[in-house]
Amino acid sequence: MLKYKINECLNKLTVCEYRMLIKAVPDYLGRSINTFWNYVNIEANSKIDIPHCTVIKLEILFSLKPGELINIRVEGKPYTEVIKDSKRSYRNKWNHLRDLEDGDG
Repeated sequence: MLKYKINECLNKLTVCEYRMLIKAVPDYLGRSINTFWNYVNIEANSKIDIPHCTVIKLEILFSLKPGELINIRVEGKPYTEVIKDSKRSYRNKWNHLRDLEDGDG
């Protein structure tokens, strides 16, 4: 499975539209045609990603709503949870170091 639906969008075009778009894409995106094809072929499990601004341009190009170009589910946490987890992790490391020092003395 591919990470982005670029190929699906290209397949919806007529042959004439497809050919014209492939010639125009490098100028539109500011990337080479090889880079564009690399974007098309990114596997879903790959750590490689398309720059965010380029994703937005592609969504506009193919008349997609924000977030519709990606083919996988992206999970995350609100910033408050990330901060809380970070503080907890820091405290645990600090306590562990303090316990090690207490055990040595």
